[in-house]
Amino acid sequence: SVTDPIVEKAMKAKDEIRAAYGKAEAAGETAELVPTDKIVESLASMDSSKANAGVISAAESELVRLGGATRGADGNLIAGEISLADLEEVRKVIGKNGGKDDTNAHFAGELRAAIDASTDGRGGELYKAARALHRDYAAEFKNQGVIRDLIGLKKGTSDRKVAIADVFDRSVLNASLEDLRNVKRTLTTAGEKGAQAWNDLRGKTIDWIKEQAAGNSARDERGNPIVSPAKLDRAIKKLDQDGRL
Repeated sequence: SVTDPIVEKAMKAKDEIRAAYGKAEAAGETAELVPTDKIVESLASMDSSKANAGVISAAESELVRLGGATRGADGNLIAGEISLADLEEVRKVIGKNGGKDDTNAHFAGELRAAIDASTDGRGGELYKAARALHRDYAAEFKNQGVIRDLIGLKKGTSDRKVAIADVFDRSVLNASLEDLRNVKRTLTTAGEKGAQAWNDLRGKTIDWIKEQAAGNSARDERGNPIVSPAKLDRAIKKLDQDGRL
């Protein structure tokens, strides 16, 4: 119940982003040319790391293919201009290759920052609106570790990064206060299913406290587990010491 509404919200956001870019393209706003100096400078600073991060070479190749840069006699990139539409294609290549490992993710982030700096203030209102939607999407579904983990897959597989059985542990039990706030914010803005999922997590938290308080304890004459005050205290402190409870 927790992961499905998050996935549905992310897919809806992607659809809105595609539609917004489509409107900007139809209005001719993505045809504007922007200089690629900052991007080329960023790539040049990463030259010594190419062997360890394929995203760098992939971004270079795509930038050259789309005419945003050329190669000099020494093989180094020479900056030029590129349309906003083509620059979005470069961004897609960076996104595709940046998720392979932490090293690629680091350089992908730097390259995205260089692209953002190059496009800052560029394009018409429709393009700016599309970019704003894209930034909001990244902030919620990519930059928040707990949300990214809950809906993500293990690299190179179709297996969930967080198994269904471990969703409660990742989102509540072993989460930080910030993680839990992010989960609450995403779920409570994900419609009726999301609101129900948040209530499910709250209910599971109460069940966990009860299990901890009565776990492996003696039973009364009716067979009911006897609550251990010490275990109850530990369970509550575990969740409440940083404000999660």
